[in-house]
Amino acid sequence: RMPDMDGYETTRRIRGFAGNQIGDREQWMTVPILAMTAHAMPSDRAKSLQAGMNDHLSKPIDPQALFVTLLKWIPPRPQFPASDLSLSPLANNADHHRSLSDIPPIPGLNFNAGITRLAGNQGAYCRLLQQFHLTYQSFPERLQTLFETQQFDEIINQIHALKGVSGNLGAETLHRTLCSFSQALKQTDPPPNLSLYHDRVQEIFAALLQDLADSPLLADKGQFLASSNQTSRNTEKVPLQLLLKSFSELLDQDLGAAIAVFEQLQRQENRSELQPLLVAIETELENFNLDSVNQHLQVLTTHLDLPNHNGNSPVG
Repeated sequence: RMPDMDGYETTRRIRGFAGNQIGDREQWMTVPILAMTAHAMPSDRAKSLQAGMNDHLSKPIDPQALFVTLLKWIPPRPQFPASDLSLSPLANNADHHRSLSDIPPIPGLNFNAGITRLAGNQGAYCRLLQQFHLTYQSFPERLQTLFETQQFDEIINQIHALKGVSGNLGAETLHRTLCSFSQALKQTDPPPNLSLYHDRVQEIFAALLQDLADSPLLADKGQFLASSNQTSRNTEKVPLQLLLKSFSELLDQDLGAAIAVFEQLQRQENRSELQPLLVAIETELENFNLDSVNQHLQVLTTHLDLPNHNGNSPVG
């Protein structure tokens, strides 16, 4: 979440620079501003546009929709015409999903959507599903306790985190149900049938956990690790500072893309002194402990004496 002011206010101020004749008026009026947010209601999109944004993308981010939107608002350079900017790597991911055809589908879980957000990496997807199944075993009980004690603000916080995880995994039914429950809780006067929203979340969540426990998708995880999408692995060495910056920014936006960047980092960095930190980050990442991931990332950045993700040199 943005400090001091949100994206709406930031956009209004940027557009306001044009009226105040600060710098190039045309630049302030035309610079593309896109909302990337967990708020997916039509009213949320309207709010973004009214604030002066050009477009609105809701999480979980669909990589192909993101690229199409970027091409819409950012004119390609002459040497890179739009017709040459192929989205075929995303389309070609279907070729790497074929091994999932032998796995019985799980209601409400879109395998292809989840794997696409991981650039076709089936092994990473299976690891995330396994960690999701382990990490959220106690969630129904926690939710029940919070609901019975009417700790609605804490429920909203818990749901916010789970919405991002479920969306990235392609758990579409659970994601939609969580969004509806969250919207109901945020109303000034919660609806009298609030318990129906709660019960529906519990029902869908319990069914998903059970379906995952019964699925060979988790039991046979090893076969997918061996058949992960090789084409998604960048063989060119990317500057370490750029990898760390991209990883840090993506953690709060798209967990799947963040994991893909981290795996690139792991393949590149074989220095023994970095391995404990990389292992710690991997462990916390698989357990969805993003706060701990950020803490380890700051330690790693300081250890390497690189600018942190805010662009500042670390102290000391």
